[in-house]
Amino acid sequence: MNKLPIEVHRYENAQRRIASIISSLNSNSISKTKGIFKHIHASEAAIVFHFLSQSQREKLINILGSDFDPYILAFLDDEVREEIVDSWANDQLGHALSSINEYDALEILSELHPEQKKAILKSVKPEVRIFLEEGLSYPEKSAGRLMCYQVVALPQDWTIEKAVSFLAKAKHLPEEFYVIFVVDNFNKPVGVIKLQDIYRQSKSSVLSHCMEEVLFDVSATIDQEELALLFRQYSVIAAPVVNNNGSIIGTVNANTIVNIIFKESEEDLLHMVGVEDSGFHSNILETAQARFKWLFVSSCMAMLSASVIGMFQGVISTHYQLSIVLPMTATMGGNSGMQVVAVIIRALSNKQISMINIWRVLRKEILVGLHNGFVFAIIFGTIAYFFISSKIAIIFGIAIMLNIVWSGFIGMILPIFLDRMNMDPALSAASFLTAMTDMMGYAALLLIASYFLN
Repeated sequence: MNKLPIEVHRYENAQRRIASIISSLNSNSISKTKGIFKHIHASEAAIVFHFLSQSQREKLINILGSDFDPYILAFLDDEVREEIVDSWANDQLGHALSSINEYDALEILSELHPEQKKAILKSVKPEVRIFLEEGLSYPEKSAGRLMCYQVVALPQDWTIEKAVSFLAKAKHLPEEFYVIFVVDNFNKPVGVIKLQDIYRQSKSSVLSHCMEEVLFDVSATIDQEELALLFRQYSVIAAPVVNNNGSIIGTVNANTIVNIIFKESEEDLLHMVGVEDSGFHSNILETAQARFKWLFVSSCMAMLSASVIGMFQGVISTHYQLSIVLPMTATMGGNSGMQVVAVIIRALSNKQISMINIWRVLRKEILVGLHNGFVFAIIFGTIAYFFISSKIAIIFGIAIMLNIVWSGFIGMILPIFLDRMNMDPALSAASFLTAMTDMMGYAALLLIASYFLN
């Protein structure tokens, strides 16, 4: 008998757990609800909260009371977390933030209103407040907001024996760390030793003789996208964060970067379709307002495209067959352009495009457009020849080829231009590209038709 994949079992178990919790909530079974939550991980508990309605979440939080695991907050979507946090008193939230790691606490705190931040900071533990206040001093989405302030950094002249003894006796080590940074007399990182490697060395060996080179260090103000790119490029477990003097002040770990990469990818995916935030757990009005802006921009662009068609009413009314091929011409250009936009946006995020290679990339996209445009011109031209007319077939083929070439050009130039204007190309490109390829497709087809058919 074939076994189901482990992912299927996990999904089925999660669904059964959610159904069981909903049932216990409906039957007001407090002991059963608490019993279920006592044995599940915070990330699994967060999934349960996501599946519940707002009223069910409120009821569940009241039932759990002091048994609510603060780490659940770190795994919740922004909308659900905001809903829960807003329902808590400041001292209750301050206690919760004092119980989780500083990175998650800082992320939650940064989403609050300025007045609420001040009140929360007064209610957290003093040692936690120091970390949070320093973290808030750095720009959003910077390394300073992501770094762990507890970093293991040992002098380069220490022996392995002394380092191991220190690690065994130290009381304030990070919860998780995989490397030890080696620093000079000015606390500047000069090397790194993996934790497992330190126990393989001779006790008398000096750290400076056992360490590997620090491939890179980063400023606390570096953007998280650039930081993720460095991790991807060098494949490191952790990177030191330094101040203006080059002294180490923290570290960013690979598991944090994995979360950042996931969030950035999700954000870019939503932006490609004109959505700034998923709003999956938001109420109807908030979701509608979030989506309205780019729908409005798209509608304005669509009216511009429609105006191009309006300029050629005469030729369309005389040769009604053109109305059959108009949508196909525009659609082929739009689809081709979106392919190019996706490739260019990815290249921009990975820093693969600069003035050094921009003309080579542009030449390639135009040649690809010529190739595909010619192929589809033959295909659709042949179909139009047999089902419409020979003249329409020629016009249709030429228009498709022109629009696909144009889509390759504009699909590359538009994201680069928006990026230079400090606009998010993933969010802005889709609406503008569709309008430009539509207008080009309509104009090319109808101009050629006006010339040949009249």
